[in-house]
Amino acid sequence: MSLRLSDILDADDDLASRATYRLLEPALRRRVRGIVRRAVPASCSCRDGRTCDTCRTIIDDLVLDAHRKLREAARGRLPRTRATGGGPGEEVREWRLLVDGLTAPAETAALDADTAGSMLAAAGTLRDSPSRPYRRTSPSDQAWLRAAVAQLVLYPTRNLDVELRRRAAVKRGLPARPMRGLDSSPAAGPLADDPPADCALRELVTGLWADVAHPYDLPATGRRHGLSPDAARVALHRGLDLLRAHDPARYRALVAGPLAARAADGTRSRPGAAFRPGAASWAEAARTPADGPSETGRETEHARSALLTKITSDVAPEHPDAVAALAPTTVTAPPCRTRSGTGSRRRQRDHLVTLRLLHTLLDAADGRAVDPVGRCRRLRGVDEPAAREEIRHLTMLVAAAGVMWVDKLVRQAENDQPPENGQPPA
Repeated sequence: MSLRLSDILDADDDLASRATYRLLEPALRRRVRGIVRRAVPASCSCRDGRTCDTCRTIIDDLVLDAHRKLREAARGRLPRTRATGGGPGEEVREWRLLVDGLTAPAETAALDADTAGSMLAAAGTLRDSPSRPYRRTSPSDQAWLRAAVAQLVLYPTRNLDVELRRRAAVKRGLPARPMRGLDSSPAAGPLADDPPADCALRELVTGLWADVAHPYDLPATGRRHGLSPDAARVALHRGLDLLRAHDPARYRALVAGPLAARAADGTRSRPGAAFRPGAASWAEAARTPADGPSETGRETEHARSALLTKITSDVAPEHPDAVAALAPTTVTAPPCRTRSGTGSRRRQRDHLVTLRLLHTLLDAADGRAVDPVGRCRRLRGVDEPAAREEIRHLTMLVAAAGVMWVDKLVRQAENDQPPENGQPPA
């Protein structure tokens, strides 16, 4: 059935709804698909010209809302701006241009709705950010077309990415607006006294809320306060310590809980991310690979070999060069294998301490409130920088080897069943 563009304002509601759908669907499909793929990639399964259920539902809702506004406009009730004094505001100028264009015979008399839909979809191209407007393709673009792009495509979807992330966060058990929780937290006062820590903590919480791939990357904090990546992570440590000390319940809800969920879901970071020199903290083990080998098998093999060497006296490193490269710089390496009684006892004591530290890191990956650095200081008898360096090193190894693999390894070692010939746990 051929429909004219002017049928959008026809008195027949069914005819007008069909014309509205043909006009808006191509442009909205392109717009919505791009936003959904950026905001919640896993929810979009559009393939080969087929629109997925998620995008289709959003498009249909937007078309229905646009149809309702157009019906009101056809009756002379145009949308108005919000008045500051409480009275009625002014008519939205673009809506007047849109209605005048749809009723002007010179512009739309011979234009069918399908052609107009193609024109609307081609009226501009999306920029990188969904909040930026379409670029005009020609100075001669019709005024009604530009108005339709602005009021029927861009304006209704201006906050769609935020809404999608908010819904996804609520489904994962997170608050819809985490910043409000931080603003009302007992930790808000102490955090306000340390602006870099406050900024870093908020950026981390926002990243976990939005389910970004690398929430420990803190570029906004670095730019705002002029910090290097390592300095931004130090500020994040301070912020996490303040939140944990003053509001442990909100710390569990906004930080520990999401990290534990990432570990349970097997969320992976990009290849090699676990071995960044400035790895954020022990909690990063909960977000980089949670189970099984990483995408870079060599790193996984090296990490597992290093962990086997640390907790058993019968397995030597299969890759000594790689293990040496990964070793912490401020922690003394385990003593060489010897048959003397003193060396054997010292080595066994080192293995037991390492097992306890690994157990603490596994508790952290499960979201429990633990202090790996403090425990390392007590067990090793070292100062905080040395303890933090050892925990950083163990965290990178656990993240690369896989949390589930390390958990099985620790349980076997605690039961006096060390792996044979360096083979992974069953």
